[in-house]
Amino acid sequence: MFRGFVVEDNAPVRAALVEGLAELAGVTTVGYAGDERTAVSWLTDSANDWDLAIVDLHLGTGGSGYGVLQALTRRQPHQRVVVWTASADPLQKSRCLVLGVDRVFDRATENNQLMDYCMEQSEAQARAASASGRFPAEQPRRAAQRGSFAASLFGG
Repeated sequence: MFRGFVVEDNAPVRAALVEGLAELAGVTTVGYAGDERTAVSWLTDSANDWDLAIVDLHLGTGGSGYGVLQALTRRQPHQRVVVWTASADPLQKSRCLVLGVDRVFDRATENNQLMDYCMEQSEAQARAASASGRFPAEQPRRAAQRGSFAASLFGG
């Protein structure tokens, strides 16, 4: 099971993302937060297992995604952190990469790329687990379904 944690303050957007992750990318969302403090507390607690954190930079309910990214600079090697935000300009992308983010996706134009990345990570983990005998590899997801993700977020 590939476990994701979503940091997004907009509940309808978060719900659509969680649904898309499950249906299209094989990611099980194990938690979410709408503010920096809650996200940092959960993600840095060693009792919580996660493989992927998806972080929005602009958290209207408290703090910012940059604070979350800063707290995750010393994560486990298998844990991936991506930014999915509405304004991924070159300066913001650069700042994120300096903080050790694996990828930055612009919410307006790169939703399919986000889903592709998550699917690739999920499938890579499943292949590695299958090769080690832990559990059988999952069936590949259908990339053709990706368009419905963007449509559910933006109505088209």
